[in-house]
This record gives sequence, C-alpha cells and structure tokens, in this order.
Amino acid sequence: MEILIDKKRLENIALIVSNYVEKKDNTSLNSNILLLASNNELILRASDSEIGIEYKIPDCNIISEGTIFLNAKKLIDILKSLNNDNIKIKKLEKSIKITQNKTNFSLPIANENNFSFLEDENSKTPILISSKELNIGFKMILPAIDNNGISFQFNCCYIDILRDSIVFVGSDSKRIHRYSFIAQNENEQRIIITKKSAQELQKLLNEEVRVYKTNNYLIIENDNFKFFTKLVTIDFLKYVEVMPHKLPTNEVVIKTEEFLNEIKKLSSVCTKCQIEFETGKITFKNNIISDDINETNATSELEANIVVDEKFEINLTNRHIMDFLHLNENEDFTFKFYSSSAPVILESKNFLSLISANKN
Repeated sequence: MEILIDKKRLENIALIVSNYVEKKDNTSLNSNILLLASNNELILRASDSEIGIEYKIPDCNIISEGTIFLNAKKLIDILKSLNNDNIKIKKLEKSIKITQNKTNFSLPIANENNFSFLEDENSKTPILISSKELNIGFKMILPAIDNNGISFQFNCCYIDILRDSIVFVGSDSKRIHRYSFIAQNENEQRIIITKKSAQELQKLLNEEVRVYKTNNYLIIENDNFKFFTKLVTIDFLKYVEVMPHKLPTNEVVIKTEEFLNEIKKLSSVCTKCQIEFETGKITFKNNIISDDINETNATSELEANIVVDEKFEINLTNRHIMDFLHLNENEDFTFKFYSSSAPVILESKNFLSLISANKN
C-alpha cells in the first residue's frame, strides 16, 4: 500500500478516529488504527471492542491499494510534528514509512489478523429517527446517568421504541430523566447503550444519519462515517412502574428562570435545600438553620403566581433540580408534589425528571 495525502486532512480524521482506540493499554491490538486504501479513497477504522468507527476520506491519491495497521498514538504524534503539506505513507515488507520532504519516520507493522470491527451488520433493521432527535434525546438524559453507578444499568442510556413514540431514559438511582417524542414505528424495540457510547455518538450528530439495530449493535452511519456500539444486555430499570400512578397532592406551574436563579443562590452555600410552597410565594432554605454564628445560613423568597390549599415542603439536591431547569427550554415547568418523603416530578411538555427527596 502507498498513498499521497494532505497531512492536515489525514490528521483531522485520525484525531476523530483515535477517540475509539484502547487508551489504557498502548500495546493492545485495539490501540491501533486500520488504514484501508481502495477505489481512490482512504478508510480509517478503530474500535476498543465496545464502540467503533469507520471514517472515509474520498478523492485520495492512491498509488497502490492495501491496508496498514499502526498504533494510533504514534500516528497522531507524527502527524502533529509535520508541516501542513502532503505526506507519503508506504507499507514496506517489515515496516511503515511516513515521509514529508526530507523527513522520514519508520513504524513497525502491527498484526491485524485478530482485529474485530463489526460482525452481524447484514442483519440490521432500520430505525426511523433523525440525527436531531437522537442528539436531543441523549442531551436530555445524559446528566442523570452515573459514571460509576452502584448498578451497571445506572451507567447506561435506554431507548424505548414504541409504536407511537420513542422514549429516552437515564437514571443514577436518585433521579430519572425521561424524554419522548411522537414517532410511528412498525415494531417495538429496546436499545441500551453505555453513557460513553452516547457521548461519543453525540459528536457525530451534526450531520444527518441513518440508524440501524442488529442483534448485537446499534449502527449509525452516513456517506462519511459508520459508528457502532455494542448493545448492553441487562435488565434496565422499569421506569414506567417507578413513575407515580396516583395524582399529586399538589401541582404548581413555576417560571423556569426565576426558580433556577433561586436554586443557584442557595448552591453558593449548600448542596441541598428545603423548599416551602405557599400561596403566592416559594421559600428556599439551606439545610442548616442555626443560631450558631459559625454556621452559614441562607434563605430566599420568590414571589410566585401559585395557589396551594395547604403549605408543603420538600428537601431536594440542588444539582438535580438545576440539571432539569438548564435543559428545559420552555418558560414554565410543572412541579408535582406527593409527600415530603416521596420523589417529586418536574415536567415540561415531553421532558420529565423524577427526583428523590432527601431525608431531613
């Protein structure tokens, strides 16, 4: 294999693809990138066994076709050191040569025999969802997903494909984010992927894509790239059953920005706050209310156009409330209260957050 290519053009794609290699073990087979030159295009492939990507660079000067398998970090380091000009990459009998003018690098050839990229692609079933819908769905639930949850399900994104809607769900065991939109689907399906997979996928969703599911993978592709991630096979949280099935004892509509500003004030001195609702006003207090001059106390009142039959209060974690309010693009949201020890629901159109109450 031998190619002549603009250094910057290759570097830009190599940087994207390098996010998908094994980072912890630089000697691992999955720490390498596969370069495949054929039909005037260069294809870069990488996978860390959980997620993978294939990216195409069209209209390349392919002197001779073939494949090269080399370490991603070494390739990136070399490309960054070179000038923005054409480079030549050539596969020799026992090494790979990268040349620019009078600068030469020689890299060992990695063994690609056991490199696994994508297996059951022929059995893929299309899913009717746009890149915009996919991107918004992940955006709304990712803040509620843990990075190292007590159970693996709390590190995952759940996509529930129903006949009349598609529902995105994420949870860290203390709260649930649920986002849905109307859709028409012939078959109901369940898709579970890791938070890491969703975060990497979001970086690619500025282009329109086609979405597929196989027995083992979620595949996202267009004419420029192909992304895949392994499906997680676990029993996910039964979010429908967890949601309250009785009417709230109190339900009020609140201005999003006004409520957010009050929570931000309390967050300067505490991580949790006591919120009291009365007709015409909402009072915010930090957890520690004391006469001790060494303690930091905070209270704030918000005038609100709400009517309640009887004053009620709840203790919530500030970050959980703010995550919902930051994501809510509507002027108002609905606060649903059940009891001082039960979770509350913050809801705005097709976006909902179920938040556990803290023990006083």
